[in-house]
Amino acid sequence: MKANLDASDFRKFVLEHGFLDSVKPREMLFDLYLDPVERVNLAEDDRFIHIKQSMASLLDEWMEGTRDPILLRSGR
Repeated sequence: MKANLDASDFRKFVLEHGFLDSVKPREMLFDLYLDPVERVNLAEDDRFIHIKQSMASLLDEWMEGTRDPILLRSGR
């Protein structure tokens, strides 16, 4: 999916370097202290499952509390 970018040098840079072509994982988790530029996705690492589950729970609570349209569309 191509984002709607204006006719700028930034647009040209983004398109030339394929930033809109890459597919990102659905879930990402990074150690910002040891990996501040977010190169190693820890989302599938079993050592961090408790953190991932805790963050998912907090997100669900926030989405329910704000009546997020994504939840309303999914029937939750």
